[in-house]
Amino acid sequence: DVVIWVQSYCGNASCSRGTVSEIGAEPALLDFLDNGGRLFISGQDLAYADRSSTLFNGYLQAEYVSDYGGSEGRHLTSSDFLSGLDLRLLNGSLYGYANGGFYYSPDEVAPRPGGFAFPVLTYGDADRAAALAVAPCNATYRAVYLAAGFENLAPRAHESQPDWTRLLDASIGWLMTGSNVDKYTFSTTEESGSGISGSSVSYGFSLANLSSRPMHFAVNLAGNQWPTRILSQGKPVSSPIELPACSTNSFSIVAD
Repeated sequence: DVVIWVQSYCGNASCSRGTVSEIGAEPALLDFLDNGGRLFISGQDLAYADRSSTLFNGYLQAEYVSDYGGSEGRHLTSSDFLSGLDLRLLNGSLYGYANGGFYYSPDEVAPRPGGFAFPVLTYGDADRAAALAVAPCNATYRAVYLAAGFENLAPRAHESQPDWTRLLDASIGWLMTGSNVDKYTFSTTEESGSGISGSSVSYGFSLANLSSRPMHFAVNLAGNQWPTRILSQGKPVSSPIELPACSTNSFSIVAD
């Protein structure tokens, strides 16, 4: 079964319908997922309002980045099962205010390091996600999480959005499949840093093998201007590395 859940929050505006947790719906959703359910969940404020919940952290495996992914008209970059979709932020209808600018605030999120979520929509050329998919190989559920908000991608007046319906169709198609053949995810914990002379700066990243068989990865450095090492659990990494089926590993890039 597939559940389609569109979540309103608008806690900073003139309405207050509550988060998933506040309205008491989280236990039912978690039970549904624990029993192999398929969930399409959308909400432009879900990350902002419910980022401490078990659903957000443990099941959607997401991290909150910001509450404003971009202005109206910004193009989204699609990938994986949404590859080829042409989508823009149009603010078609929010919380019952058709074609209005009422409290427009699409969330930015990222896959949680060490988890099994991966981006399927990002904001333009940025690496911040507008939508995540998660299919843990150590669980039976699947979920698509639209952080930008389904309503923010709806057609608006004279501005058409032909791929809006294809987004839902492709998502449901992926949710109903049952395998992760040669699927992996990559996530980072730091993207920039600085230090004084003689110190070291570390950048973290993690790899997750979502498939049912081992995968091998080439891990190399290029373009670095300082002595740099890749470490795993404090030990140098030799490429290629092997990740067993359904496993994750965290790494550090250390610049001296």
